[in-house]
Amino acid sequence: MRGKVLMIISASRRTDIPAFYGEWLYRRLEEGWAVAVNPFTKAAVRVSLNPGDVYALVLWSKNFQPFLPYLDYLDQRKLNLYFLFTITAMDGQFEPHVPQKEEMVEVFRYLSERYSPEQVQWRFDPILITTELDCDYYLERFEYLARRLKGYTRRCYISFANRYRKAELRFQERFGNSSRWLELELEEKQKLVREMAQIAEGCGIGLYSCCQPELVGGGVKRGSCVDYLHMASLFGEMIPAPPKTPTRAGCWCYDSIDIGMYDICLHDCVYCYANQNHERALQRYRAHRPDCPSLLLGEYQFNENKGSNRIPNRYCQPKLIP
Repeated sequence: MRGKVLMIISASRRTDIPAFYGEWLYRRLEEGWAVAVNPFTKAAVRVSLNPGDVYALVLWSKNFQPFLPYLDYLDQRKLNLYFLFTITAMDGQFEPHVPQKEEMVEVFRYLSERYSPEQVQWRFDPILITTELDCDYYLERFEYLARRLKGYTRRCYISFANRYRKAELRFQERFGNSSRWLELELEEKQKLVREMAQIAEGCGIGLYSCCQPELVGGGVKRGSCVDYLHMASLFGEMIPAPPKTPTRAGCWCYDSIDIGMYDICLHDCVYCYANQNHERALQRYRAHRPDCPSLLLGEYQFNENKGSNRIPNRYCQPKLIP
């Protein structure tokens, strides 16, 4: 007999909800629903966040510190929580509004102790090679962080930064001629990540490639950031099991519903694919209202074919974005 179809909710690949929009997520969980907006078609659908409809809540962040006060509430609702915590090797020039790494290591360790090392995944992602940040630099920083996180996680996800046009322009604007974004040959990438895999293994951490299967081998496994099979080992099986629904080439993730939006994250990371620019993100952040069902209300096309999931027209007044 087929069981009730449950959902994996992703919060979020598109923006750092735990760092900047924790109150909004808390209110949406209280209300039991949120609006998910397709970033390309702008179609919006109502998504249930009731515990009986949610298999797991996947939380992505570079800074979980602001979200810690909401964990008691999430635990009371008996939600299965799955953390993807990004701690990279890059400093404030590359990630201007991400806190110091040592602070984030302490938060990471707290989450691991509160839940389990299996529930808190480390993302050392992306790896961005420049004239200053070479392979030796990454090996040194990776070893330091791996030792600090030893015993607090079992998995680390890696990938090399993609050279999106907007990211390259941002890099040029920020660094000018003082630095260059370098592209390694495949053999150089493989050599680096295999040395990282040896370091990780010594710390009891498996190394997984995100969206770059060409890195697999020599101790590096192919990974799914939204990994239903790993979740099933933690939370029990979901029947029917979700299919794999890649978000881009090389992705191995299982199906999830993302309730985030683009162009609203304030970290201002130089390599970011989700923001056009920081000024636009600030503008949209100021327009955000935590009492509204989506991160940012606007002119969405409501999906009339979703039946009971159709969003009512009257829920709150949108703020206008100039």
